[in-house]
Amino acid sequence: MSSNKRIFSGAYDFIKTDSGLVKAEASGKPNINIDREHTFVTHAFDPDLKDYQRRVFPLLDMIPSQETLGYPYVWNEQDDIPSNTEAVDPQKGVGEGIGKEANYKKKTLNTDYKRSNWKQALPRMYMTGIQYSWFDTQMQKRYGSYMQDLLAKDLNDMKVDYNRTIANDFWNGDSPSLDDTSNFKYMGILNQITDKDDTVPAGTRIAQVIQTKIAKAQAQIKYLGAPNVICMNPITFDILCQEEEKNANGLYHRSITTEIIPGIEVPAINTQVGLIPIHLTPFIKVEGTKHKIVALNTNMIKRIWLFSPTPMLFVTQDANNPINNPALMTDKNLMNIDTYILFGTQTPSHFIITKDTAGE
Repeated sequence: MSSNKRIFSGAYDFIKTDSGLVKAEASGKPNINIDREHTFVTHAFDPDLKDYQRRVFPLLDMIPSQETLGYPYVWNEQDDIPSNTEAVDPQKGVGEGIGKEANYKKKTLNTDYKRSNWKQALPRMYMTGIQYSWFDTQMQKRYGSYMQDLLAKDLNDMKVDYNRTIANDFWNGDSPSLDDTSNFKYMGILNQITDKDDTVPAGTRIAQVIQTKIAKAQAQIKYLGAPNVICMNPITFDILCQEEEKNANGLYHRSITTEIIPGIEVPAINTQVGLIPIHLTPFIKVEGTKHKIVALNTNMIKRIWLFSPTPMLFVTQDANNPINNPALMTDKNLMNIDTYILFGTQTPSHFIITKDTAGE
């Protein structure tokens, strides 16, 4: 015979059969016991709650973070370097002749650095919460069915839901601009990137297009900067691996790794600027047969936060301090105010390549 010392885990609905077995209804809730002739067996309850929900998501450890000292956050980006250099006769300079007619002072200078391009971003507030009734709290503490604190677990899962939403909106947030006031989601990184027209032609490998794109970036003379991470969905990465396995001298192969942050090694790809780590995330979503390969320079992304660098947890009602709380509810609310800004979108530091597998 086996039994449970703790039986409270919610309301069960049972029906009794002619054989003496008490069975659950079609909801899938368990049998309680077998009571027949010389047999009486109560169910054995597994004290561990089986839970396979994914709880680990990218923490964006590579991205610099700073407090904004105002609302909104305002900045400028220099878009040009004035060109004033010219070749001249060393005897004359820019003068009309030699000797006293020489002139070694430029007559006119271009001083337009194109710095007056005011931009602004509004940090976005994301919030969530959890609520416990006094009765359920007491029942769970005294008679809970699982060998763990479900109240603490559910509070942690509230944070997991927050992190999952933030990770998704970091990439896919659909606010049309960084300072839009009609949609308070992030303007996702995929929406901030402006260089997104390149595709992988039929018969060409993803690694080839990445290399060519970075080579072109290094060949131009106007802007510094190159990606320091390549991001993609794990399914897209699998396609890249299959392509390179067919190529004996592939630009990528499984044995190449590099550190993405200190102590964490990930796959990498060889490029003209050396090894670039490959960061895999489910939030760069595959849309039908279309795969996105996203190149970023994380040194040119900044997380701007307001009031606190980490999410703030507030207890807005407390059963142990029941002022204006006759129902003895416990409410906890998590909130955070920040945004992510992609700087240098006009430079070759960030780009998106699209791979369409239709017909392959």
